[in-house]
Amino acid sequence: MTILLNISIIILLGLLYLRFWHYYEARKIAHNWQRLVSNAEDEPALFSPEMVTNLPSAARRFFIFAIQPGTPLRKIAQIWMNGHLSLGTLDSPIISP
Repeated sequence: MTILLNISIIILLGLLYLRFWHYYEARKIAHNWQRLVSNAEDEPALFSPEMVTNLPSAARRFFIFAIQPGTPLRKIAQIWMNGHLSLGTLDSPIISP
């Protein structure tokens, strides 16, 4: 009976520790996000092709192709994604939920 009680106490302490750790990590993430957002620029620089003149030609061509002149160059972005991940082959895909 005491072995069962000891195991139950150990499991309970482990679950309490995991709950505390989850709470602590969530607060740390929220704090870091707020610190990051507070450092965001209100008026970010706008892209112009002159900004990439000192880059190698391949990088320069890529940036000029990928970024429209006048696009705000923000340092912070929040991105949401949804979809499925295929783990199989092209002929036999395994779609994860």
